[in-house]
Amino acid sequence: MLKKVSNPMSMSYLSLKEKVLRKDFPWNYAEETTPGKELEGHENIPGYSHAFLIAPGNNMFKYSAPNSPLMENCLQTFRDILLANDIAPKLFLRAAANAVHPTEKGLPSVPHLDHDEIPHMNIIIYLTPTNGGYIACDGKTYVPEEDDVLLFSGEHYLLPPARGRRVCLVGTFL
Repeated sequence: MLKKVSNPMSMSYLSLKEKVLRKDFPWNYAEETTPGKELEGHENIPGYSHAFLIAPGNNMFKYSAPNSPLMENCLQTFRDILLANDIAPKLFLRAAANAVHPTEKGLPSVPHLDHDEIPHMNIIIYLTPTNGGYIACDGKTYVPEEDDVLLFSGEHYLLPPARGRRVCLVGTFL
């Protein structure tokens, strides 16, 4: 499932977008976005992330953990969008900002699930243009634009931008 939903452009969203796109926003670099996974025709691309809410299993505990002073702003943004689209989230598992740049090979990322062991939904909000990048899930491909919001579940992957930086907010929820 891959579905575009409306973005009500709430104050929480506009405020968070402005903060994430600032030059002094703190990022963590990962040399591989899907460590240990390889697939012919795909690459394990590098990227930057800022975890607002750390996913269960990605820390020494088996529960989600707050990790950023902007966590409430991010979760409010997700709630605003989901409720505007008649979706009532029960629980957020993960929330982060991700940034990727063009890669030398220009191949799509390795397909993956955000939580192998937990059935979940994904939300992704594009804060910048994708410059030719796309997202693919369940055989569907979508080329998002700035401020687009997508919901999906299942294995997915992305094609990085051809130029510039692609920044998005990503979350998982029940």
